[in-house]
Amino acid sequence: MWTDEDEEGILYPYEDALVIKATVASKKFDRILVDTGSSVDVLFKSTLEEMGIADRKLEHTNTSLKGFGGGKLVPLGVVELPITIGSPPTERTMILDFVVVEEEGPYQMILENPGKTIRIGSRLKGEQKQELVKCLRTHADVFAWTHEDMPGIDPEGDAIRSQECWGHLSKAGEQNL
Repeated sequence: MWTDEDEEGILYPYEDALVIKATVASKKFDRILVDTGSSVDVLFKSTLEEMGIADRKLEHTNTSLKGFGGGKLVPLGVVELPITIGSPPTERTMILDFVVVEEEGPYQMILENPGKTIRIGSRLKGEQKQELVKCLRTHADVFAWTHEDMPGIDPEGDAIRSQECWGHLSKAGEQNL
């Protein structure tokens, strides 16, 4: 978790790269780039090999990415892995779908914004899962991640207004599909 103490000495606007440490699949990494402009969580094949995870654990994906040089990049597949960020008492563990690529870079992996994560049931597979993820990412700006994202909604339990808000968000999402 990011605290006020972490911001001491930082001059804004802050445009330097944010590189963090985290534990992924029980292995510690110290060169993880957080790229809020990234559309996926990227894991380099060399990092996957360093974790001792075989290529056969990769699920097929039809996704193509824009490579670091601007060209088309075809991923090797997708792997679901646990990642722990932070340290007690504010550490957070989540399961992420990493798109594995053959390319090399100065980082071990690239994370999109790790603070806004939605878990999708493990029974949803293949094309349905990819379509749902695409839809959720496309419309991420309509989700309320915290009660502060919902002005006028009492965080102590204004159920009727919360339901009204959910109804409006649902309708907005349907109209934009």
